[in-house]
Amino acid sequence: MSFGRILFVVEHDVRSENDSCQNDIYNHCSMLNEAQQSFLDEATSQEQLRAALAKAYRLLAVRGRSEKELRDALKRAEFAEEIIAATIADCKQQRFIDDANFAKQFIQSRLRNRPMGRMRLTVELKQKGIDASTIDSALDEALTSEDQVALADQLAEKQRKRLANLPPLKARQRLSDFLRRRGFDWETIQGTKLWADLHE
Repeated sequence: MSFGRILFVVEHDVRSENDSCQNDIYNHCSMLNEAQQSFLDEATSQEQLRAALAKAYRLLAVRGRSEKELRDALKRAEFAEEIIAATIADCKQQRFIDDANFAKQFIQSRLRNRPMGRMRLTVELKQKGIDASTIDSALDEALTSEDQVALADQLAEKQRKRLANLPPLKARQRLSDFLRRRGFDWETIQGTKLWADLHE
């Protein structure tokens, strides 16, 4: 074999070896980049989760909230859906949010501070994302039919002086409108003492 041929073979082998080495280095760097990116993504997610949990804890320290209320607040804060889901799961696991308990506390607070009937309570709880069966269960426990009539009577009596000088039909209409806005059904309204007193 000539010297030129030998030189060509050697150079070819060296280039092949260099190319193989470069490919190995490239592949290794790609693996490192993917691992680093995965690490960075995980670190970012953990940081976002800590921020979301801190936000949730601050909100819950102010007052109790339904799951929907907390979820909506985190969405407004522009956390990613998976971060919100993880935050909600954490709060539920620790019983920081519990829709059944929230519904009971909400009803008790309303009855104590701003009395209203079953229909109005149902509407307000649905707006907070509480499901119908949970609402019914909480209302059945907190507000019997007798309680509702007594509550309607209590609210109606506060309107007695205001309605005293009106014609009976108009007075009954105003009483009905008032109590319906406060969430009482027609049967309960007709069962109040003031309704009976406002006869024609």
